[in-house]
Amino acid sequence: MDKTQEYEERRESSSSSSEEETEPEKWRKHYSSKQRILLVGEVDFSFSLSLARAFGSAHNMVASSIDTQENISSNYSNGLRNVIELEERGCMVLYGVDAKEMSQHFFLKTSHYLQLPSCCVLLLM
Repeated sequence: MDKTQEYEERRESSSSSSEEETEPEKWRKHYSSKQRILLVGEVDFSFSLSLARAFGSAHNMVASSIDTQENISSNYSNGLRNVIELEERGCMVLYGVDAKEMSQHFFLKTSHYLQLPSCCVLLLM
């Protein structure tokens, strides 16, 4: 199963959950647990993880980095742990996403969920 199929199945199963529908909306500054959030330019995924922890879930988030998983693991002490926790919380994590060319990224082009995100966060180093 590719990432697009996996993500769409997770979105469908989570959207049919009555628990998630009855959960109150949670806010962290400008971001809400009810928004569909696309995070671009993550380094060690700590910002995405802080949102996921504040919301109690990351089913509404897609976090991306230009780095590979191997680079993140070897260059950032908490990088791999952050990614694992994000995925456990339901976040879709994408590697090798160049912000200048993301409109051509297969997953981002084909995912219906991301065609109109509520919020797009560009993280700059």
